[in-house]
Amino acid sequence: MDKGSRGQPIAVPPATVARVAEIKALGESDSDDAIAPLLEALRDGDGNVREAAVRALVCLGPERVMSCLPALPRGTGPWKPIARILGLLATAESCALLGAALNDPSQDVRVTASLALVDAGEASRPVLVGALSHTDPAVRSRAAMSLGRTKARSAVEALMAACKDDAPEVRMEAVLALAAIRDEQAVPALLGVLTDPAEVVRQAVPIALAEIATPAAFDGLRQCASSDDGMVRWIAKSELEAAGQ
Repeated sequence: MDKGSRGQPIAVPPATVARVAEIKALGESDSDDAIAPLLEALRDGDGNVREAAVRALVCLGPERVMSCLPALPRGTGPWKPIARILGLLATAESCALLGAALNDPSQDVRVTASLALVDAGEASRPVLVGALSHTDPAVRSRAAMSLGRTKARSAVEALMAACKDDAPEVRMEAVLALAAIRDEQAVPALLGVLTDPAEVVRQAVPIALAEIATPAAFDGLRQCASSDDGMVRWIAKSELEAAGQ
């Protein structure tokens, strides 16, 4: 059963249960004949059915599915589940298609593609690093966020550069991503952010340094503790105390 907004179980109609079971069976069929009805199910009005179709298509594997998905138009009804499928397939080809979608005229399509790249994990890293230079700040910020989730050390240099992005939301996500990756080479770049014009970005610096938690990072925290920004000082001192420094 699904749950409502108050956590109470919501009964799924028997017809939906039967439809989902049918779609699951198609995904387990290992048959090319399953692709057409599953693609059609992506347009179903019931979210349970659409989600089942996404999972079933992923089960059929990239060799079968990739030849069909690129022909479907972006920005139409099934685009969001298609993007999810591409992300879950997590192949170089599926990530390349999502990367191409980052250049779509529709911001909704671009954002959907950037979120789907999160599901692709390691396979998405080259595309996400490239997306840090995208013209749309929403795409750049989600790329930085996604790289933090993958904890990709090879992305540290690109994320350090993103700390100087024109958009404050991108700089913020870059700082948080560097915190998640915990690579000491990011410490000088993070200290450079202490002069950022955006208060919220500056205040993320001591938090990031505390996450890195190396001797150089603790030295950086001590520098933050002397900042002209009162909140940065307070956060830095709190983090140093919590770390026994």
